[in-house]
Amino acid sequence: MDRPNLPLLTGAALALLPSGTALAAIPEMAAASAAVPFGFILTGTVAMTLAGVAGAIAAVGGAAAGTYALRQNARKKRQESQDRASTLKALNELDTKIYGGKRQSFDTLQAGLASICGRDSKFDADKFCKLAESLFVRLQKARSAGDLKELRPYLSDGLCKNLEAQIAIDSVHQRRVITGDVTIRQSAIVGIEIGDEFDALHVAIASRLRTVDVLASMPPEKQQQKLERAPLSDCAETWTFLRKPIPDANRKGGFISGTCPTCGAQLPTSGTTTCSCGAVLNSGTGDWVLTQIVEANDFRISETAPEPIDGFARLQALDPSVTRQCMEDRAKVVFWSRLSALAQNQIYSFARFAQPQALIQLSSEEAGLSIGRVLGGKIDLVQIVSDIDCERAWFRVRWQELRRDPSGRSMFDVTNIQMMQLARKNGCSTATKAGLSSARCPSCSAEITTLGENGCPACKKSLGDDWCFAELITPETFQARQRAQKQNLTHLADRIGVIADPWDRRRAFTMMVAVVRADGHVSDKERKLLAMCMERWDLEPMLLKAFLAAPPSDISTIQPKSIEESRMLFRALAAAAYADGKIDDSEMQLLKMMARHLKLAPDEDYEIIKSLGPQRGYVSS
Repeated sequence: MDRPNLPLLTGAALALLPSGTALAAIPEMAAASAAVPFGFILTGTVAMTLAGVAGAIAAVGGAAAGTYALRQNARKKRQESQDRASTLKALNELDTKIYGGKRQSFDTLQAGLASICGRDSKFDADKFCKLAESLFVRLQKARSAGDLKELRPYLSDGLCKNLEAQIAIDSVHQRRVITGDVTIRQSAIVGIEIGDEFDALHVAIASRLRTVDVLASMPPEKQQQKLERAPLSDCAETWTFLRKPIPDANRKGGFISGTCPTCGAQLPTSGTTTCSCGAVLNSGTGDWVLTQIVEANDFRISETAPEPIDGFARLQALDPSVTRQCMEDRAKVVFWSRLSALAQNQIYSFARFAQPQALIQLSSEEAGLSIGRVLGGKIDLVQIVSDIDCERAWFRVRWQELRRDPSGRSMFDVTNIQMMQLARKNGCSTATKAGLSSARCPSCSAEITTLGENGCPACKKSLGDDWCFAELITPETFQARQRAQKQNLTHLADRIGVIADPWDRRRAFTMMVAVVRADGHVSDKERKLLAMCMERWDLEPMLLKAFLAAPPSDISTIQPKSIEESRMLFRALAAAAYADGKIDDSEMQLLKMMARHLKLAPDEDYEIIKSLGPQRGYVSS
């Protein structure tokens, strides 16, 4: 066989092989130099030629596959770049439309979104923004109609009470605000906060609409005519949604699909926030709940974690179910209920949200006081303090109202900033089921629909065991109290003096902790005094935590080295007992015992205690 015919034979053999088997059969043919049923024999040379062809084809195929992969990778990168550019363009457009509103960086948003999707594989940012847009349109209609019932499953109790207060106070002024021709121009997620208790999504919504202020007595057709003549105006708001981080397996539905996240049933339209399965729809446990609406240019979000709230960690150790978000929502319920009750002269409707003494202080002069038309506000938890009877929470309240000038011809905005204190008895716990539905019964989480109720109609327990209104003061008064308290503690710490010997300091500190723990409760003031003494005596910071957690120390073996040290130790003990402003019976008995143990002279213990401040009922040991 001539060598020039080999390529021809090779091509003919490959062409006659069944499709899809040619390349697979070549190695076997080359290895065995086997005869094929075409009337000729492939020699070793032919086999070598076929192997070379196979290698060439494989190389071409590999190169093609590599080229395809590179193209796919390049296409993916182009798409990612386009998506990034599109997202950044949308956010930049939003920044322009919301008049300088702040947002997180793109990388922070992407990281937060990845975390949300890791917890909820079905989460879709675009669909969520569409849901927010739909809620925006529906909320404008509901506020115009003065009825929020259909939106109740989507709103936290605090936000709902805010909106209801606006409608109620408008009715006092015999006015209504109606909107129409709502057009959404842009929406985007501008902030994501990931937390162990709640995840937060901040959605900016830029829109155009017509808004008009009308007399409530004006006929509907006249109201509509006035609305049609009103100019289109820009509106830019940032909406905050909260949801507990729960796994996919526990979520059966969602608000996007219009079903209960717990059982999958259709959401009720009767205005209730309880599903037929018993789930609390606006608790934030199952799905996203709208908790706050602010003007876009008032929205701020930090790239870093917020500063810890003073006293909150200690409260959470005693009540693990308590969360900052739920406390702030409760504060909204209380504040707006109070404002609405005062404006409408219906103090009885506020009874369940106030401590008895605070309710008495709402005098007849305050009832029906002139409150301008409410525009909205923001409430933030700033401090938790405790005393022997109550836990007390301080909130910073910033809210706006619209007032008329003396001539009555024009309106102007007034921004009010106040400090509100809520209080509850020591030992109370937070109902985990209620969550952001914070107006429910604190014991059984039943929904309370009747105004003026002081007891739960379901479990018959008092509604006053939750965080209730205690007082409302100015920021200046709050700061003055803070300074006075610090000065008082510094005065007590100065009275204790300096102990030279390190072991004597430790012994004195152990005795102070024993006195503080005598009544079974350690207040924030007592903790701060102990911390001051630790700093003055140069003791290890971990000692306070260890001594407060350990069983009461045996102090009977402590013996003073001199009468001066006895006086020093007793003064330290008395100052620790007096840190919360009084010495109760259990502390008094312990001090008397220590006075005898330290061998103080008659009446000397009384004189030392008297030097710290006025104290009735203490008799010398």
